[in-house]
Amino acid sequence: MAELKEVCRLQKNATTEFVFSLTDYRGENYVDIREWVETGTYKGFTKKGLRFRAELVQEFREKIQELENKLKG
Repeated sequence: MAELKEVCRLQKNATTEFVFSLTDYRGENYVDIREWVETGTYKGFTKKGLRFRAELVQEFREKIQELENKLKG
């Protein structure tokens, strides 16, 4: 497994955060957004998350903007 280089976190709820990281695999750069959980019995990443090629960041940002526009109304 490639090493994750953490960039930032976003608190989801009292026990869970979204961790935004960069990684590379076979010469390709990727963005990884994964859930991190801290409970009384477990501390670490879950299987929940997504990974996509870094070249898609701009398109991903545009899709997030579309969601935001729909939320506004």
